[in-house]
Amino acid sequence: MAAKGAAKGTLNAKNLEALGAARLAELLILLCEGNNASKRLLRLALAEQKGPLEMARELRKRLASIARACSLLEDHQRDELLRELERQRQAICGPIAAHDVDLAVDLLWEVLELSSKLIERCDDRDAVLRDWFHQVSAALGQVALAARGKPQNLADQVYAAVVSNSYGQFDPIVRDLGPALGPEGLAHLRLRLETLRQRSSGTATAKTQPDLIVSIAMLDIADALGDAEAYLAEYRNHNPEALTVPAFEDMPAEEKALDLVAEHDDLEETLWFLLHWPEPHRAARLVLAAPKPLNGDRYYLLAPLAELLEKRQPLAATVCLRTMVDFTLKVKRPKRYIHAARHLETCHRLAAAIKDWGGTG
Repeated sequence: MAAKGAAKGTLNAKNLEALGAARLAELLILLCEGNNASKRLLRLALAEQKGPLEMARELRKRLASIARACSLLEDHQRDELLRELERQRQAICGPIAAHDVDLAVDLLWEVLELSSKLIERCDDRDAVLRDWFHQVSAALGQVALAARGKPQNLADQVYAAVVSNSYGQFDPIVRDLGPALGPEGLAHLRLRLETLRQRSSGTATAKTQPDLIVSIAMLDIADALGDAEAYLAEYRNHNPEALTVPAFEDMPAEEKALDLVAEHDDLEETLWFLLHWPEPHRAARLVLAAPKPLNGDRYYLLAPLAELLEKRQPLAATVCLRTMVDFTLKVKRPKRYIHAARHLETCHRLAAAIKDWGGTG
């Protein structure tokens, strides 16, 4: 009898159902007192009963609230927010997409539009947010395949994401949306990016972050279209005679091509390429052998690069982190102080894995 009584007192779905709907509702209201996240979850569940339009209204209200916020997020606050956003992503990709796929596409774009501001509110080299937005990008690619939108309109949205890719949050957007874009959308996107590049090349004297972002996007477009010649053309200027084959047929050819990239005279462009390939060993060698200090203001490059190098190249990762810290302190950027402190914590952690400082200690 005791065992039977204990079983009835166990917290599980079956036992809770026995309490009845009215009692469960009372308990939920009680448990939600002072817990805004739980209240929002219940509101979303109630909205689901009224259909996708009501769910979308509830989601958009919350997304607008997140967009208005500007306070810095500690790790636990970021994790709590990500859990909520993940529930929203599941709602969009689940019941909303099942009833209205075009509405689901619009909502996923609205979620992605939060990326820059959220990353700025957290540690600027934190991979957690970027990785989650990459998941949203992948989900958008799947949902967009069933949507009825025009390829050119979708390409315009992808273009806007590519040119605003300041933190790497949209790195996979072309690859993810490639199938939904199709040849027509990809061609339109390529044309817009080429127009942007030609317009900026008339005024710029050196490669800038947008130039590098466009180059990476062009590589993804060429890959999606199976255009090997266009793929190689992005880096043909490194050595026009050496890069005349239509593709990398084998590993030796790939190694040779990467060596040529590493010899390019624009260090930042080369590091950006090696970051996205990715090729940490060559990137580490270039960082450690740089003839002059890296630009610590290039956090959009150095932060993800340090993350790539941490595991197997801790010294090169430390150089990247120190460079950002030094810049922050030198130019007195208070908004970056919290990030600089985290960079220093990471440097302290990495120090234990560095056996030979090679004169950089």
